[in-house]
Amino acid sequence: MQNLVEDSTPLVIVRDLFRSYARPYWVAGGWAVDLFAQRVRRPHSDVDVAVLYRDRDYLAETFRDPRPVLVHPETGQRREWTPDEQLKPGSHGFVIPDDSHPCPITIMLTASDGDDWVYHRGTGKVRRPHALMTLTTERGLPFVGPEVALLYKSPTLRPKDMQDFADIHEMLDDERREWLIDTIASRFPDHPWLSTLRREGEGRRTATTPPPAPSPPSAETAEQARDAMRTRVDQILARFATSTDRATRIPFAQSNEVWLAEGIVVRMGRLGRNSLSREVALAPAIPAEVGYPEVLDHGILDGHEWMVSVRLPGQNLHEAWPHLQPTARKEALADLWARLRILHTTDIVAARAAGCTSTRYYDLDPARAHTGLAALVRRGVLDVPTGNRLAELLSEAFEAMSLVPLALNHTDAAPGNAVLTPTGHAIPIDLESACVAPADLDLENLFRYLHFMADRATAVHLANRAADLLNQPGAEARLRGYAILRDLWALRRWFRQARDTTDLSTCAPIHRLHSHATGKSWLPDIF
Repeated sequence: MQNLVEDSTPLVIVRDLFRSYARPYWVAGGWAVDLFAQRVRRPHSDVDVAVLYRDRDYLAETFRDPRPVLVHPETGQRREWTPDEQLKPGSHGFVIPDDSHPCPITIMLTASDGDDWVYHRGTGKVRRPHALMTLTTERGLPFVGPEVALLYKSPTLRPKDMQDFADIHEMLDDERREWLIDTIASRFPDHPWLSTLRREGEGRRTATTPPPAPSPPSAETAEQARDAMRTRVDQILARFATSTDRATRIPFAQSNEVWLAEGIVVRMGRLGRNSLSREVALAPAIPAEVGYPEVLDHGILDGHEWMVSVRLPGQNLHEAWPHLQPTARKEALADLWARLRILHTTDIVAARAAGCTSTRYYDLDPARAHTGLAALVRRGVLDVPTGNRLAELLSEAFEAMSLVPLALNHTDAAPGNAVLTPTGHAIPIDLESACVAPADLDLENLFRYLHFMADRATAVHLANRAADLLNQPGAEARLRGYAILRDLWALRRWFRQARDTTDLSTCAPIHRLHSHATGKSWLPDIF
């Protein structure tokens, strides 16, 4: 799964709206704080998107239908605008009409000087290089850094501003915190946030802490890695008489570098050897009715596994999802589920021979799963009552898993791993994590996706289609156990990626594990 915040419908809409906007832009305001915290912490009335004032003509050219309207910052009154109208950074903003999209989107004009962002209040001395103030999600959605988001909020101190500060101030690294202290103190020497920020900084300097996590690679190193990867992909594409100059890179792919060329798809493992060889070995055993694309070539280059397959016509189903009507969503997911059920009929002896014996997303070994959960309790990540309840639920789930037959599962089945064809078929792709598991395992990730997309109608439709499995004895215990195992994987991943793990209140997997333990997760809606 991707970052769950950026899968929120408002941000999916923003990413789609700005897909053709080839100038800098950032998600700002409360949503930027959510993206930094990696959880949706409170309701939002709109999405703030910042663009550069110097790009206002390009903004007008890009957004013609619907045309954004000017909004008065104090009264909220709206009126039409023309590109030649004189505007001011900060004091003028636009709203994309709500009748065009299901959520309000406010576009703010920000000042700049070369490669620096400039704060519109004051004399222009408060500035920040774009490279430092810009953070991006896994799929490349840009958002302003927390120090800039909080600076914008510092003059008003509305209840939501105070909540945003309280939620993330402890997550700021030293450089962002010191910059925020200096910029606020230059304008408001007695600002109430300053004492908290300074105390936090002093506490970090004097406390005994574990060694810091390794710093992320420098921009130069990251660029060199991208260039090296592109060179490798070019070598593969040359076998098919094309190149990366004539192909499209998929920005939101996670474990693999993915390029789409005419008629073919190239996937190459970013971390060297991964599971693409397992998928290649599995491909001949997959029933033709699944629609899985033909594998054309595969191998290892510079230690990186790669494979080339036929490119299916159509669009990634997750990318298409926000634009589909409710009926089309139901039909697409029903087709995807029907094809997954055919995938489940794959000969499990052949699947095991291909190496499909485990999956990273669900630790289906009871002893190992319980040991991992107990370790989290000992570390204080989970409190004892929560850990005990999760252990009980896992025991019930593992006992119930014996009540259904085994099948080859995709294990990461979701619209993001499916292609919606022009004829309305939803073909499952990316089977590198497939494994032999209880036959209803794929339902967990599908229902999880629909919950995060707030699409209850499609979830009900899927539940009806999958009634044969959901009505089996122990189905609720199994689905709950799968969900716990998936969130335990997400928690391990969070610890690997988080640079500061001192504030566990920002960890979305922990919140979900607590909801499973208390029976308040998304699962009761299914049964």
